[in-house]
Amino acid sequence: MATSPLASPSQKSLEDPLAHLPCSSIVEYRKGQIIYNQYQPSSSIHLVIDGKVKVSRLAYDGHQVVVDIYQPDEFFGESAFLSLPHRSEQAVALENTKLMTWTTAEIEDIVMKRPRLAVALLQILVQRTIDFTHRIESFSVDNIARRLARSLIRSPSGSVLPNRMAQSAWSRSLMNCSRSMWAPRARSSLTT
Repeated sequence: MATSPLASPSQKSLEDPLAHLPCSSIVEYRKGQIIYNQYQPSSSIHLVIDGKVKVSRLAYDGHQVVVDIYQPDEFFGESAFLSLPHRSEQAVALENTKLMTWTTAEIEDIVMKRPRLAVALLQILVQRTIDFTHRIESFSVDNIARRLARSLIRSPSGSVLPNRMAQSAWSRSLMNCSRSMWAPRARSSLTT
């Protein structure tokens, strides 16, 4: 896992969780295939080896809200550690995808033997919390055009998007999300 793009040269680099995790079997998912959802909740943490995964939550009104899109070398599914009886989270392969998976019991066992893994996973969660905080701040103060511009420049992981196709797919995802947010307001303002 790379350090944050905002990291200063004097800042300590992040612990690499892969240095502490043993390899596990690789599971392949076809484009559009559900990895987990509220009916088949996950009891594992996943690492994207190849492909992309969209994680979304079911809102109270029944609409899916995109939480994030995960790319190679990114972990997701950490909500499995909570073992909540009712989960509204869903993960879907956006393209043919390969994942490495560890159950929460395996992770807990490894952490007992290799405590630095806990530090590495905690750093990932803290970085993700910071990223989500920046997103919430952007929703609060930025207009739609500025949020879209930021999203086109940055990927979900905070790194610059590598190519035009990735930018296009990510922006289409955001546009669909944005439209669902502002379309009802726009329609109501047209009728009043």
